[in-house]
Amino acid sequence: MSRLLEGVRPTRAVAAGSALNALAFAGFAALPGPPVGTGSVAAMPVYSLAGTVATPGREELGVALAQSARRGRCPAVDQLSWSIGQALAPGLLTLLFVHGPAWPWLFLPAVPPAAVPAFLLLERLTSPFPTFRRNPERPPGSSMPSG
Repeated sequence: MSRLLEGVRPTRAVAAGSALNALAFAGFAALPGPPVGTGSVAAMPVYSLAGTVATPGREELGVALAQSARRGRCPAVDQLSWSIGQALAPGLLTLLFVHGPAWPWLFLPAVPPAAVPAFLLLERLTSPFPTFRRNPERPPGSSMPSG
């Protein structure tokens, strides 16, 4: 997977992971079957792929966007944010479930797409990353290989 994502901007990889998460959550909600039925089995590979696609870019962003004196702290803050989310999620999902069994499944697919514009805005505002090219010997803007 790393080789496939090598030329992709980290913000785009995280945005793609968010879109895959939304697709997986929608699959968990929409596909019929008992809790460990066809819906879970079909959506789980998409959910796993979402994490695989987004995690390297998220970690790279956490380090690259930090001030050089604080680069070691940013991965720790990233991990802390995940811990806080994992601690709050059961309460939030229970609160949504109290209002009806469909509410958690309406909420979960809606959150990741809401984050995609934020990642793309982050890319535009900061742009600390070089323009990635698959062929480093080819000058930027050329359509034909040199030589």
